[in-house]
Amino acid sequence: ESVVARAVEQTLLSELSALGQGRGAMLELLEELRPMYDALPKNMHGKLEASTVRYALHRFFVQKRGWYVKGLEPAGGAWSESSPASVMKDRVP
Repeated sequence: ESVVARAVEQTLLSELSALGQGRGAMLELLEELRPMYDALPKNMHGKLEASTVRYALHRFFVQKRGWYVKGLEPAGGAWSESSPASVMKDRVP
């Protein structure tokens, strides 16, 4: 597990705790995200591209939770004309 993954997990747990939720809520999120992760295209190393992850997570959190996560929003410059957003439009819930 990478340092970044642990930092993201800790931040998410902290935010969920502030909302009166905890590890159980995070496990529910992971369960909700699993089908989307499985459906997303992976590179030749079996990994997701960063722009695909930002786009998919932005759509997921806005649609499912009404959350706008800093760094995932399209106006934040995280997406570009060459991003897979148009390709993913029909594949991401």
